[in-house]
Amino acid sequence: MKNKTIIIIVLISLGVFILFGVLAGIGFARVASVPGGFSYNIDGNGIAYSENEHSDLTDVDVIDITVVSSDVTFTESESGLDAVLDMRAWSEKEKLTLSVEKAADTLYIEVEHPAVSISTVWSSLSLALPKDFDGEIIVHSTSGDVRGNMTNSLDGLAVRTVSGDTDLSFKSVDNVKLGSTSGTFRIDSNIKELEADSTSGEIVVQNLVSSDAKASVKTVSGRVSLSYVNACETTVNTTSGDVQISVPQNTPLKVLFSSASGNMHGDVNINKDGVLFDVKTVSGDLSFD
Repeated sequence: MKNKTIIIIVLISLGVFILFGVLAGIGFARVASVPGGFSYNIDGNGIAYSENEHSDLTDVDVIDITVVSSDVTFTESESGLDAVLDMRAWSEKEKLTLSVEKAADTLYIEVEHPAVSISTVWSSLSLALPKDFDGEIIVHSTSGDVRGNMTNSLDGLAVRTVSGDTDLSFKSVDNVKLGSTSGTFRIDSNIKELEADSTSGEIVVQNLVSSDAKASVKTVSGRVSLSYVNACETTVNTTSGDVQISVPQNTPLKVLFSSASGNMHGDVNINKDGVLFDVKTVSGDLSFD
């Protein structure tokens, strides 16, 4: 019994010694680069990798982006699109890869995961767009956040996430489509048309501008906040989420509010010939600013 105890102690000590040796080895930073826009850096937080791609946007009308957990950040460039993927992983086998391919009028950008992966510590995709790009941007994300403060005027913006939050600002967007399970949407742009749905995520959209357009929002428990430059026909369906509407003062509105226990608040210029606002809730309140 005593011999077995000694053997166990020796094995534990040996394991601790090896662990400290590995950590000590990682502690010495090592930086290297290889052709093709790929570099890496080793430190105590894992291995830092970086990949970059430059793309000419001539004849590109749609930019389609797919990520899983990588955050997506939009910035501005002088010309073309610069995509930079920064990440940290525990080994080269764990690292993600950046794929950029053009097909017809669409540029496809995807952060690809290895077939077998224990854990990628962190990853971020930065996309620098020229100010004159005026096409459509589509983002598919699972848990990665999407953010950016841009001056582009776009034909369309579509963002679908599971739990990732979205905070985007553009000069203008003709058509906005948003969808999420629990992610929050905050969109600030001159918007002509809006379609949004969420289960529990909050939806905040500012500067709906076209009186000829339509806005449609569906949630279960997420709060809805809509701000208008010009009121347009709007439909909101929610279970327990509160709905907040901000329209220019004295705008004539035709309000159809249906709720089991929710209440309507605010000073509203009700007019049967006004702009239609059809709001249905179970317990959520409707308020006008």
